[in-house]
Amino acid sequence: RHVNVPVGACIVLPDLSGVRKVVDSSEEGNEIKHLITSWPLTNPLQNAIMSCSIDSLPQGNLVLDSYQQDISVSRPPLLIESRSGTGKTNVLFQHAVIHTQLEQQQFPGCFVTVSPRLCNELRQRYDEMRMISDGDVPDFLFFSRDDLLRGLLANCRINDVNMDDLCSFREYCKERALVSHTRMVIEERLIENEIGGVILGSLSAGVKQRPLKRNEYYEEKRSNITNKTDSGKAKRASVYDEFEKYRTWKIQRKAGDINDIVLMLLKDPNLMQIFDSAYIDEVQDF
Repeated sequence: RHVNVPVGACIVLPDLSGVRKVVDSSEEGNEIKHLITSWPLTNPLQNAIMSCSIDSLPQGNLVLDSYQQDISVSRPPLLIESRSGTGKTNVLFQHAVIHTQLEQQQFPGCFVTVSPRLCNELRQRYDEMRMISDGDVPDFLFFSRDDLLRGLLANCRINDVNMDDLCSFREYCKERALVSHTRMVIEERLIENEIGGVILGSLSAGVKQRPLKRNEYYEEKRSNITNKTDSGKAKRASVYDEFEKYRTWKIQRKAGDINDIVLMLLKDPNLMQIFDSAYIDEVQDF
């Protein structure tokens, strides 16, 4: 029997008219990709139990289609990109459970979301699965983005940073508009994405543990602004000019933003490995 499938597991029929048993132990030699794991208590299932439509709690099963199953068992690292409502979070969650268990990790895995509400929902789902499988699943921790950063700051004994006092580029833009009464040459959202996603928040910046310098930003491939045309090069120059103004504004306010916190943590000598794997949901909101 595969470790992810609890004894007596079954799948609730779509119309809740009954249940279908999972394949028996004689098929334990099947590849992992043919086994569907994850056991959320959906609202329809809970309603069926309350109305006595079914006699006992089935060890229900979130059915993924074949394409989703292939993704859920693919080797890390993994990036899932799709429109809303296509099951990205479920597939990511499934992938996390499978690989955290298969790798026999020494440290717990963690699942990070921007929304505390979604974080709580996923934690509850995982707790339900642990009960169903008699605890035969690995340790997994759930954090909102801000709670994770607060925890890392505390773990590194950085006590002079308050997450509630962080500033943002949008704050800077509002103050700038009030003072200068002029609009930026480039769309604010594009500049914000370039600063947060490239100059301060790209993988290159993380490896360097600092913001990209002007010449490094001009060459960075991650940017959404081309550097192959004269207009694109001019746009990048304008973005970096605005970044320098933003950085000066932060210094004057003696404040930092979320990207500054991440770079500060990466540079801290007390930062050590405390997770074996990390999964980030709704990464575009970070």
